[in-house]
Amino acid sequence: CGPAKPGRMGAKRVLVVGAGASGLVALKEVLEQGMSACAIERTNVVGGVFSSGNTGKGTPTYDGLHLTTSQVFIAYSDFPPKEKRLAYPPKEEYAQYLNDYAEQFNLLDKIRFETSIVSAEYKGGEWVVVLKKHEAGKPEVETTETYDAMAVCTGANQEPKLFEITKVFSQEAGYTGEVMHSSQFINAKPLAGKKVLVVGVGESAVDVTTDISKVAATTSNWSRRDMVYAMRYTSLEVIKNADYDEFEDILSEKEHPVQEYLETNTTSRVQSMMPPAPFGLIRQLFWQLGGKPGSMIATLSKKAINATKGSLRGFVQGDQGTYVTKNARLCTAIGKGQVRSIVCPKVESISGKTIKFCNGEECEADVVVVCTGYKTSFPYLKGVDFLQPDRLCPCGSPNVRKWYKHAFPPNWADKLCFIGYARPHQGGIPATSEMVARAWSMILMDKISLPDNYAELAEKEGDTETMYYTISPHLKTVVDYPSFMESLARMIGVEPQISWGLLFSNPALLLKWIYYPMWPCWYRLNGPGANPKTCHEILDRYPLSKNLIPDPMLIMATVVYVFTVLFLNPLAYFLHTFFPKAVPMTGVNGLPWVWMLIRSKRFAMHGCEMRFKDLITP
Repeated sequence: CGPAKPGRMGAKRVLVVGAGASGLVALKEVLEQGMSACAIERTNVVGGVFSSGNTGKGTPTYDGLHLTTSQVFIAYSDFPPKEKRLAYPPKEEYAQYLNDYAEQFNLLDKIRFETSIVSAEYKGGEWVVVLKKHEAGKPEVETTETYDAMAVCTGANQEPKLFEITKVFSQEAGYTGEVMHSSQFINAKPLAGKKVLVVGVGESAVDVTTDISKVAATTSNWSRRDMVYAMRYTSLEVIKNADYDEFEDILSEKEHPVQEYLETNTTSRVQSMMPPAPFGLIRQLFWQLGGKPGSMIATLSKKAINATKGSLRGFVQGDQGTYVTKNARLCTAIGKGQVRSIVCPKVESISGKTIKFCNGEECEADVVVVCTGYKTSFPYLKGVDFLQPDRLCPCGSPNVRKWYKHAFPPNWADKLCFIGYARPHQGGIPATSEMVARAWSMILMDKISLPDNYAELAEKEGDTETMYYTISPHLKTVVDYPSFMESLARMIGVEPQISWGLLFSNPALLLKWIYYPMWPCWYRLNGPGANPKTCHEILDRYPLSKNLIPDPMLIMATVVYVFTVLFLNPLAYFLHTFFPKAVPMTGVNGLPWVWMLIRSKRFAMHGCEMRFKDLITP
């Protein structure tokens, strides 16, 4: 693929930076709108961090990685996955899916591999971009090209966060062992027989710690505070089984009904129509019940209670007030005594390989594996005001909550978009990236437009997000999946048209709408780019008879859903009529307590206001 050429009738020339999960869908959507587009990818394959060729090369992937959402949830809305049995796929399967997607939509010929961006500056109404070709065995070649618009899709996992934590475990601090970042981790074999300390409790840290514990002499895990962990399967059988191992379940051929998947319990309408306070308090009740000592549930519950205490709002919101680690493997390992969990704010002192923490605990570590995440930077972007030092987060990453829908910086929406920086609290990034890509491609073609005051709205919505995620406000990429998707669906015109009339014409579809996850395919039922055949093909794979079981948890959720739809939401709507400041239609002006108690969390943020039509639709 060469430089993008002028399109038909002067259609815009678009450059997409990155050919991972976000870049591929951006390229596809722009091309479908009739624009002339080209993508660049620094590696020689599509798939970004999920590509096997990138494992251990400064990326967050490693051997044995399984996704934290099902293959249906992480699939694009108009390209069903081949695997029909609902499961949590390994990264290799998802990498193949991305390659199949690129082939299906003829994207490969539009991607320039082994090409990096050196600089990009907007001058004279266009982007002047310097690119570097670095094909193996050949001299590097730089070219200068021009584009009308650019989509940055390189993701948030770019540069390992090392400075602060490596300073803690430096030779100057007295540590004489080895320090490595999780981006260097491929598998646990090199750590066999060693004493290992893993720092961090995110999803990668959980896998890394648990894998290491199977071969290391001793394994400890240190975090500054406790974390809320979520089980990927949520059946009563899982809760009652003291010996349950989540990862063994994932690797097995056992078929779980849709109802038991984590994404169902976090994104389905029956769950997301609850107000934030009841939703969180039900979680608190579950944690208080705990489980058998030493079980995954007992450890998970104890840590969740610790993670959400300290403030009334944090307690009431439960897992909604903080980022959740969608991986419970570590809880199993801690419960079985395979991993020692150390939770305290800081390291007190280090002598050789002996590490003493501020709570008095000590551990020996030949190796410290740092799983403290990544920071995001765009050094090649020149002359953009929103990347000035005074507008960055303390870690050096841009504050994406200052961008409308985490994608559109003030005054740049018609020429620059960031895709892949809305990380769902529930669900996966590809779904939100696809929705942003659909919106931006239509903006470029003047089919839709952003509000005139979108910069102001971004500030207000960002402040509300920070207030909502009260326990972890520093994680700026996190969004509420149902609210975020709904707000963009309204902008694009692809909001699913589902009515109570389906109770008579198609009751199965109505029940799936209420009880199944908000999979991306729902947003192809109608509107621009509609593909209802594909949506129904996916939904038909999972009949209600095998996937909807009337257990106590489902019955409780149904009762709360009915009460919210028939009473709480109408009450909130009419109270807003008389007391608009106390009960705003969205969280854009803050989160008053009355709002937390009586209005659906589906209308929590992102400008997704509750309308009258929402009172009369399921």
